[in-house]
Amino acid sequence: MLGCGRVGAVLGAALAEAGHRVVAVSGVSEASRDRARALLPGVPMLLPEEVLDRSELVLLTPPAAVLESLVGHLCVSGAFRPGQIVVHTHPGFGIRVLSEARHVLPLAIHPATRFTGTRSDLARLRVSHAAVTAHPDRRAVAEALAVEMGAEPVWVEEAARCVYAATISLIGDHVHALFEAGRSHALEAGIRDAEDLLRGYLHASAEVAHTRRAHPHGFAETGDAEGLTRDLTALAGAQPDPRPSYRALARLAVAGSLRSGTPIELRDDSLFDALSQDDGGGG
Repeated sequence: MLGCGRVGAVLGAALAEAGHRVVAVSGVSEASRDRARALLPGVPMLLPEEVLDRSELVLLTPPAAVLESLVGHLCVSGAFRPGQIVVHTHPGFGIRVLSEARHVLPLAIHPATRFTGTRSDLARLRVSHAAVTAHPDRRAVAEALAVEMGAEPVWVEEAARCVYAATISLIGDHVHALFEAGRSHALEAGIRDAEDLLRGYLHASAEVAHTRRAHPHGFAETGDAEGLTRDLTALAGAQPDPRPSYRALARLAVAGSLRSGTPIELRDDSLFDALSQDDGGGG
């Protein structure tokens, strides 16, 4: 296993629980070594070439920015061996990133969950899905590995990996940022247990959205420009300023309602005026 960050260490532990023998791992930072000791006790930390020399299944989990250069380096050094199963876990790459590694079985498996690098991630893996990309004749191998990691496999074509990665970022990164902004604003307002309150509401919102029976509410259904303006006024003064993001997401919600044919009760154009207002001079 190359890389013992939050993702690699957890996936290594998941595969070990599924019966795989983790023979070696590489990692540079002290945090990586700590994770290896906690999640992969007794597994030796070796150089990348030494890990590949011992492994039949290779898991590549370095940061996305260095994945291509790492693969290139390992190809030049002749570290890959014919017949090895080589798996990377980044959402935005398919198997083309492994094309220089001749005579290996390249697989792309991205578990669609969030990792903390602790054993608690294993429970989240068991209720998650994983985006799988491979040559069609190796699809069964890739899907079986995803299942052994604990996730339900979802097939993603090579050409769709970029769209998949953007979708994951749209949801994951923005939800995280919105949660932090909401938590900060609620705490400043003196709301106790803000994190628990927001976590419960976020979970309920995701569950209701998942049913596909949910209708938009608030301004996206009623055209409530006054309510939207009140929200924006209440958010004025927060740092960083959440109002541009609020407006952008509000426009997305209204556009989604219109696209789905959901009627919006508009008395006048004030809703669209509120959505297009510049926050530079106030809410």
